[in-house]
Amino acid sequence: AALAHGVDAAAVLGVPFEGEGNAGAIIFERAEAMDDSQRALACDAALFVGPVLLLKARADAPFITRLRAFLPGYSAGASASSRQSSLIVVAAVAVAIGVGVCWPTTWHVVAPARVEGLGQRVVPAPADGFLQTVKVRPGEAVKAGQVLATLDDREPALEVERADAERAQFDRQYRDALTRDDAAAAVIAGAKLEQAAARHALALRRLERTQLLAPFDGVLLSGDLAPSLGMPVKRGQELMIVAPAQSWRIVAEVDEQDVLAVQPGQKARVLFAALSGRSEDFTLARVSPVGQVLEGRNVFEAEGQPAGPAEGLRPGLRGVARIEAGERAPIAVWWERAMNALRRLMWTVMA
Repeated sequence: AALAHGVDAAAVLGVPFEGEGNAGAIIFERAEAMDDSQRALACDAALFVGPVLLLKARADAPFITRLRAFLPGYSAGASASSRQSSLIVVAAVAVAIGVGVCWPTTWHVVAPARVEGLGQRVVPAPADGFLQTVKVRPGEAVKAGQVLATLDDREPALEVERADAERAQFDRQYRDALTRDDAAAAVIAGAKLEQAAARHALALRRLERTQLLAPFDGVLLSGDLAPSLGMPVKRGQELMIVAPAQSWRIVAEVDEQDVLAVQPGQKARVLFAALSGRSEDFTLARVSPVGQVLEGRNVFEAEGQPAGPAEGLRPGLRGVARIEAGERAPIAVWWERAMNALRRLMWTVMA
């Protein structure tokens, strides 16, 4: 009634609602009088919207208020004994959490991980030349001795022909000297023939090296040279990388603040994004003594081989590794990291 007198409304209707032990009301104001159908519509709207408003109010409430609503002892009309029981439950949960964070347990160093080929081999350019053909692309399986790419072989082929002609010429001279029984000419022609044969063999070797061959059965990791046909290459230039087909290593990128806790021989487990249904166990075999910057972080690489069959693994897979770094209480780890961060901050400020 007071609201109706204070506002410019011909009709004011309050519709109460309740839900999950709480109650509220929605006030409808109308410039004209409400008939029965409009009042029924307002009641239906309140019954539909009211529970949603209660849920929103509960979500926006402070944490303490939500915690009290969760505890049975703080509900409306609860007795003193019920409140005491709720306090006991809260105390028990707090003690359990305190024991959990203070009790020594296995400390895991968590680090990003990737898969690489074990003993992967670089296929370099054997000599200066021009790229002629490309037979395979990254990701394809290759066999030992398979031709991966070829360089322009016109100049090496001409060199072979010249060396072969020179060898044939000295061979005729040597045979002619033998026929004439000229020992001195035979010795000279024989020496020249040996030199020509060596040059011919060297030319054949250079011609063979214009073909880049796979060193073993495996997978081509990198070296998409198809867009570079006809381009010049330098001797020793890295062209392709081949990894063994079934031999892998797992490399964990350990942050520098955890590297002192990581040692060879520790057990670890890794979960890859592409193989989230199972994890792979491995043992650290080596921890790099030199750090490197990866994605803006200074990391040290800790590597090992999978303990079981490496089914489904392939180069380039990324995941998360958990390395068992001994027994420590969680609160001790958190405290140490917080103190180290504070020391670094104070050192920076004081400098």
